[in-house]
Amino acid sequence: MIAVAPLALPDEPQKPACDKSTAGQFWPPEANQDHQALARLARCGELEMCVRNVWRHHWERLTVRADQLGKSRPSSTCTANTDSPAKPKPSTTETDTRTH
Repeated sequence: MIAVAPLALPDEPQKPACDKSTAGQFWPPEANQDHQALARLARCGELEMCVRNVWRHHWERLTVRADQLGKSRPSSTCTANTDSPAKPKPSTTETDTRTH
């Protein structure tokens, strides 16, 4: 008898089947409720969406990082920063020095 190890670690959530009930949802699931998680996962190339093509539903990766384009799968240790500094707003106290 041969023992088979599970494909996912026990503490990792299992990706649900992509079907009519999950169409339009993101994977990992935290991207469905948290905009910062959505941005981080997109930057890391880990965001997937359940989509339907002509014949069937399937999970489709929406973005990739450049290092994911090689033949071997790199480890998923992305440290994308979602706390990007906001663009400075123009001051409303500045006067227009242009002549008309």
